[in-house]
Amino acid sequence: MTEIQNYKGYLGNPNLKRSGVSVNWTPDLVKEYAKCSKDPIYFAKKYVKIINVDSGLVQFKPYAYQSEMIDTMHKERFSIIATARQAGKTTAVVSFILHYILAKYYASIDSNVLPGGLQDVKEPGYDV
Repeated sequence: MTEIQNYKGYLGNPNLKRSGVSVNWTPDLVKEYAKCSKDPIYFAKKYVKIINVDSGLVQFKPYAYQSEMIDTMHKERFSIIATARQAGKTTAVVSFILHYILAKYYASIDSNVLPGGLQDVKEPGYDV
């Protein structure tokens, strides 16, 4: 066996597929992927996990205002969101960006690790 066959998961995490691992696309998996790609709120509720201070790793259950933020970012080209501090904006935005990356194979994300965080989210022909 080659080294890549012995390696279990990305960075040793068996829940993350490593590069070069093929996926067997069943009809149910294709339907689920299509459903997730069309609905970022469904994707967030079903597949996004967050770390809770008291409970550890838990399923992301967006509040109504977080769902509205995600829906607005999905439907509108530009969004201005005014909320209080510590309101879960980062979690909602990261959930949306993760959905965007997975749902749009042609999207590119420039995630410079700088104080500004994510600098650009680009889609060909779609300036953000």
